[in-house]
Amino acid sequence: MSGFSLERRPAGSTVAVVTALAALAALPLVALPAALVGVAAGVVLLALGALRATESLATFGAGALFAGAALAGVAGAPPPVVLLSVAASVVAWDAAVQAADLAATLGRPAATGRPFAVHVATTAGLVSVAAAVGYLAFRASAGGRPLAALVAMLAGALVLATALRT
Repeated sequence: MSGFSLERRPAGSTVAVVTALAALAALPLVALPAALVGVAAGVVLLALGALRATESLATFGAGALFAGAALAGVAGAPPPVVLLSVAASVVAWDAAVQAADLAATLGRPAATGRPFAVHVATTAGLVSVAAAVGYLAFRASAGGRPLAALVAMLAGALVLATALRT
């Protein structure tokens, strides 16, 4: 045996990007008491998931952010705020999972910055298009803020997240 061992943790820059994306997802909801606990837990869990390369922690973190956004929407937060938070949650989760995958496959010393950046930018673009379509569908719905439209928008985010994983 050569004595060589590959460190299977993500690079610090990828952890920083995931944490920044999680904070972006939390930012619109910080002022809403109904969402505060879920949002705080989501940011911490996503950051820990990225740091430890643990997909389950990242998934729980994204779920907590998502739940915080849903609670904020039910509590009357403006739809664009909820949509921004959900979209950023999906991008943060996907970035955390990608960071873990790159670390497991290539290890920490590998130059993973460029493929990670391309992956996150592509995901952000896809999520932005999906969010725009969701918002347009919400605006086209009759009435002020029908709960069905909010539920459909949140369900669409879950479908998109699932599609990104396959």
